[in-house]
Amino acid sequence: MPLPESELGRLLTRLADWLPEELERWLPGWLAGGGVPPAPAPPWVPAPDQPVADWQRDVAAVRAATDAWATHLTVAVRELAGQLLGDEQAVAARLLNGAAGSKPAAGGAARPPAITDAMVPRPGGAVPVRLVRPRAGAAGGAGGAGGAGDAMPAVVQVHGGGYWMGGGRIQRPVLEPGYQRLADAVGALVVDVQVRLVPEHPYPAPIDDVRAVLAWLRRHAELLSVDPERIALCGLSSGANTVTVAALLDAAGADAADAAGADGADAADAPASIAALALVVPSLDLTYYGPAHRDPEQRAARDAQLAAYLGDLPADDPLASPALAADVTGLPPTAMVLAEHDDVVGGGPLLAEKLAAQGVPAETLTVPGLHAVQLPTDQLRADEFLGEFLRRRFERP
Repeated sequence: MPLPESELGRLLTRLADWLPEELERWLPGWLAGGGVPPAPAPPWVPAPDQPVADWQRDVAAVRAATDAWATHLTVAVRELAGQLLGDEQAVAARLLNGAAGSKPAAGGAARPPAITDAMVPRPGGAVPVRLVRPRAGAAGGAGGAGGAGDAMPAVVQVHGGGYWMGGGRIQRPVLEPGYQRLADAVGALVVDVQVRLVPEHPYPAPIDDVRAVLAWLRRHAELLSVDPERIALCGLSSGANTVTVAALLDAAGADAADAAGADGADAADAPASIAALALVVPSLDLTYYGPAHRDPEQRAARDAQLAAYLGDLPADDPLASPALAADVTGLPPTAMVLAEHDDVVGGGPLLAEKLAAQGVPAETLTVPGLHAVQLPTDQLRADEFLGEFLRRRFERP
C-alpha cells in the first residue's frame, strides 16, 4: 500500500472516514425518489416461487441504485482529491468530470458533444450503442490519426461493473467526458456499447454483443465514415475481459477464413483484423482472488458473482480468463493501464508477459492506486497513454 505521506495515501486515509459520511448524505435523497439502497450485488437467482418478472424488477432496482451511488462517488472522490491535494488535482478532477469538456483540444468556440444513439441488430434483439464523434477543431483532425480521406478509426468501448452494473444512462455522466476526450484526441468514432448484463444475461451474451457491433461497424463502414482496417477494442475491468475474449474469437474467425482461402474458397469477404486492444485495470484471470476477496464472505460473494456470469464455463477456460490462454498470437497490439495496488482483479501482467514473449506488441502503464481509486492526475496520464498508443496504431505509413 502507498505510504501515508503520499498524496494517494492522504486521499485513501481521508476516504475511510468520508465514505460513510457521504453515503449518509446522499442516500436520503435517493430513497425519497423511490429508489432502493445500493448493494454489493443483486439477487443472482430468483427467490423460491418468485415470478421471473418480479426478480428482474428487483435486479433492475438494485442495479439502478448501485449505478447511481457509483456515479456520485466517482465524481465526488475526484472533487475531494482536488480539495484535499491542491490545484493540480482540482484541475484534473474538473476535466475528468466534464467541466472542461465542451471545448475541443485545438481551441475554438465551444460546441456540444457530437453524440448520437443507435441500435445494432443481433440475433434475437438489438444492442444499444452511443456514437461519440470527434468535434470540429479537435486535435485528432479529420480522418483520424494519419488521415484516410474522410474515413476515421473507430474505438469500441465497453464499461466495467463486474458484468452486472456500470453502464446505462446513470453512468453516462462519468463515462462520456472521457469518451469525448478520446474521440477528439485520436480523431476516432468512439462506440459506447451497452452490453447485456448478468444475472439476466450470462456468458457469452456481452461478448456476443461486442461481436455484433464489430460486424455492424465493418458492414456499414462507408455509411459511418469508418475505416474498417482501423477498429480498436477498449474495455475497463470486466469490460476489458469482454473485449479481449471478443478479440480472441474474432482472430479465430479470421484464421478460419484464411484457411478457407488457402483451400481454394473465396476469402475476399474476411474481415480486417482488429487494429489494437486498449485495456484499463483489466480483469483477465477469473481464477484470481485479490486482497478484496481474502475474507471468506467476500470470497463467497465473488464466487457467486462469477457463477452468475460463467454458468457451467470453468473460470480457467481461456474464453473466461484470456490471460490463461496458451497462444495469444491472435490478439492485436495491446496497451494496458494497471493499478499498482489493484485489490480486485488480476491477469493483466501475465497477459502482457505472454504477448511480449510471443511477439505481439504490448505496452503497459502502472499508476499508483487501487482498482477503483487513483488520483485525478494519474487518471489523465492513463488516458493520454492510451490515446497516444491508439494514435500510433491508427497511423498509416
